Amino acid sequence: MASIMKGRSVPASHADNYDKYAGKKEDAQEVYRQGLQGQSLNEINAEFRERRELHSGLTNTDFAFELAPEPNSWGNVNAQEYINEFLDRLCANLCSNSDRNIDTKSVIKKDDLQCIFFSHDHMNVSDIRHFHGRVSRILSDGSVINDRHIGKLCKEVSEDMDKKRQYKTAEDIGKEIKAETKRRAHEALREAAKGQKRGSFSLDRFKMFCESFGLNMEVSESSTGSVSGYWLQLDDGEYHTRNKVSDIDRNLTLKRIPRLFDKYVDEEKKREQEEARKQEIERQKQENLKKQEEKKNDRKPEQQKPRWHRHFGR
Repeated sequence: MASIMKGRSVPASHADNYDKYAGKKEDAQEVYRQGLQGQSLNEINAEFRERRELHSGLTNTDFAFELAPEPNSWGNVNAQEYINEFLDRLCANLCSNSDRNIDTKSVIKKDDLQCIFFSHDHMNVSDIRHFHGRVSRILSDGSVINDRHIGKLCKEVSEDMDKKRQYKTAEDIGKEIKAETKRRAHEALREAAKGQKRGSFSLDRFKMFCESFGLNMEVSESSTGSVSGYWLQLDDGEYHTRNKVSDIDRNLTLKRIPRLFDKYVDEEKKREQEEARKQEIERQKQENLKKQEEKKNDRKPEQQKPRWHRHFGR
């Protein structure tokens, strides 16, 4: 399983509540801070508010991060080193393109950040141990970090850190999930095509067979109430990522799947015809063997003449 890193920009009210959520959990433990002196959550929030006053017109003032190291490596993770590396890599990405900064004169350095991270040793709803982090978007000089693409940057950092540690990356796992989802979807469609006629594709029938192959289907509807698309999600294993069907296989999209269904109907008919042909050949073979056996049994053995006939005749 790969590491997971998520990030988003949030307003001050959410960030304050976020700290309360992260810090007041029974199993929460502060593992990293920078640019903060307060001991209580109220004191910490007050320091974040001081930063916000440097840029009072900003709506989303903070970043909220969730970092989940590769689960099997959790016992060997040094929180300080792990978060330091995350912030170093994140700042390097933020600084790599000047148009990502609102103030292009500002160079983002980790030492300029105001942040705090907590660890949760409990297993959350995703069964993953993780860190929660809050980072102010406002730097010590009042410049602001652009929040554009922050989620994408977190993913890039996660990939780089996993590759460095020779873990299977989220990208690798994503490809495996899509490949397995595609395989099951095609098997489900083949089963749905058995005994059907061309032009009779039914999304409801396909959905029923998807469920039998461990796939959950979720459809989306347009404003008129018609089905506009659908997602597929594996229903077993440790990964439950939902993927839009066009990202899995474009031949499975609503526009193209009827043609694929007809193809499988034709293939099934050919298979049935071939199977019937083989059965007929086998039937004829068995019938011929039976006739040969009956003909052999119908032959009467020649009667052997008495010995005296051999010497004297009649």
